[in-house]
Amino acid sequence: MVLQPTPTAEATSLAFLDAMAELARGVALVTCAVDGRMWGTTVTSFTSVSVEPPTVLVALRSDGRAARAIAAAGRYGVVLLAVHQLELARSAAVPGVEKFVDERRLRGALARFDCDVVASTVVGETTVFYGDVRAAQAGRGRPLLHHRRRYTWPST
Repeated sequence: MVLQPTPTAEATSLAFLDAMAELARGVALVTCAVDGRMWGTTVTSFTSVSVEPPTVLVALRSDGRAARAIAAAGRYGVVLLAVHQLELARSAAVPGVEKFVDERRLRGALARFDCDVVASTVVGETTVFYGDVRAAQAGRGRPLLHHRRRYTWPST
């Protein structure tokens, strides 16, 4: 199928966002140190890149506090969120607010990764951080998902 181009960049951006909203994705919290405390921001742009060496990537707005902190520190964490962490996901997704995270709110997560930045690249308004996974820990539970601009979860 060949799609016809849209007449304006704004329509292209809207069509792109609408199309991407159809992809159900896991919800993660990217963590980093800000002023010596844990800062977390909600993302759905997290994926594995390589098994050997274990490498992941996360994409963040370049002008955001988390991206600046990760670029400065050269490391970040990722926590895959479970259904019971819905409120954490919502609060860490709000732009322009303090997003310091209490470690207790991360209990029961599906998985955790500690990463050292091995490369980064800027694409548009986004910085993609490639992370060498230094530690990984799996948990169990029902995953929190994002689909059609809403949080959801599997029924079973």
